[in-house]
Amino acid sequence: VPHYFAGFSGGRKSIFPGICGRKTIETNHAKMVHPNARSGNLKGNPVHEEMQEGAEKVGVDFNISVVTNENHKIIEVVAGSLLASWSKGVELCRKTYICEIEQKAEIVIASAGGYPRDINVYQAQKALDNAYQAVKPGGTIILLAECLEGYGEATFKEWIKEAKTPEDIIQRLGK
Repeated sequence: VPHYFAGFSGGRKSIFPGICGRKTIETNHAKMVHPNARSGNLKGNPVHEEMQEGAEKVGVDFNISVVTNENHKIIEVVAGSLLASWSKGVELCRKTYICEIEQKAEIVIASAGGYPRDINVYQAQKALDNAYQAVKPGGTIILLAECLEGYGEATFKEWIKEAKTPEDIIQRLGK
């Protein structure tokens, strides 16, 4: 499925960040503030490129991945070399999930998609990326999310509470 800053999930993500240490993951994820690090984009995406490079260095011999629809039902199983099978899955994901936005809106009402995507603010905020693609500059996004577990991860909560502006968070993420 599309991933909000790595472009797409699956494939190389099972290795990087899958089996990596915290420092490696933090260094990679700091690149999430790059303008090309966004949902559905691989070209010039530094998060994706580093993940791909890391997975290639590990030398995965064989990969099996599934592509699911919006109801979490498997619609395709892809297998083979890591890059070839994952790339086939990505193309199917593009057809399944990605559409062109003909006209941006002044106000976008978005849903995180219900449980577990809205279990906490950390998970729910991932839906903002797609909403951002649909709203006009200076427009308003209304995000609907239950957030039963509050903020989620303690570090995320700390960063949100300490930030005076959204730009403060972006600057901190980029470190």
